[in-house]
Amino acid sequence: MKKKGMKILMLLMVEFIFISRLFCQDIHFSQFYNSPLNLNPAKAGYFMGSHRFTLNYKNQWQSVTTPYRTFSASFDMPVIQRSHQQDMFGAGVVINTDKAGDAAYSTTQINFAFSYIKALNRLNNHYISIALQPGISQKSFNQSALNFDSQYDGKTLDPSLPQDETFSKTNFIFFDISAGVYWNYQHTSNLGFDAGVALFHINKPEQTFYNDPNTILNRKLLVFANTIFQASDKYELIPGFFYARQDNFNEFLLGSTFRYIKSPNPINYSTFNFGMFFRVKDAAILVAGFDYLQYNFAVSYDINYSDLKPASRNLGGLELSFKYILDSKRSYVRKVPCPIF
Repeated sequence: MKKKGMKILMLLMVEFIFISRLFCQDIHFSQFYNSPLNLNPAKAGYFMGSHRFTLNYKNQWQSVTTPYRTFSASFDMPVIQRSHQQDMFGAGVVINTDKAGDAAYSTTQINFAFSYIKALNRLNNHYISIALQPGISQKSFNQSALNFDSQYDGKTLDPSLPQDETFSKTNFIFFDISAGVYWNYQHTSNLGFDAGVALFHINKPEQTFYNDPNTILNRKLLVFANTIFQASDKYELIPGFFYARQDNFNEFLLGSTFRYIKSPNPINYSTFNFGMFFRVKDAAILVAGFDYLQYNFAVSYDINYSDLKPASRNLGGLELSFKYILDSKRSYVRKVPCPIF
């Protein structure tokens, strides 16, 4: 019986660790480049086309615990374009939902992005964008699904015993505000660069189920950069990195996507994409996808190699992304490298 009791305590400790990580970790995607408004609000309205729709889904840690399931949907568009001023305004909205663990710890976010995009020269190949992203979020959990030490009778866990844990509330709503800067430079028709910096949760909103004003959502700094190198009419290489820091938590991804351009013609434009990224000290990420006309679909999988691998059995998370751009002008005949003017 003692061994059984120890096993129950170990399970409770594991559950506590996972819940603790959830309380202090933001929603994130391995395919960071396929979730533009979660990556940087300054990307709102900056693309080739009139309207952009994206969907993202992630299923993580199914082999370890009740899986974390994350959904994201976004829409953005240029709203005012002034060719004579070489600038424009963009707007977008992104909705995120995340649910994890036996207690169904849930996060729901509705964020609105408003950007201003300005050309830095008359060649239409160098731009900067700044943006503000206000939003409303809700967090909640199911207390009845949790077990506490007061329910351990010295031998076994007895769920019928009282929890002896009092929460002031099991859900709350808060206002959140973020901002970002995005830079894009098309050096030649075959070589381009882009990078961005964003600061999320600038107002450090209160995060507590106990009415404790000292418990806050820490600011998150996010930095990314990509290089697009077209080696020929058929092949393109897109190396990049992603870095995020929130309180004592860090995430660093580095890798590349390889794109085979099956047809550069805008009438039947199509590509196949393959890649690999590494999340430092955590996972290898395999990516595959394709583009057809204005549609993009990608799938990735995290292969875990962190200290959690004895429990995860090297399994991490499946991720899917879908993007649709209306009135896309995509073509690899790049007479004018700028997608805006």
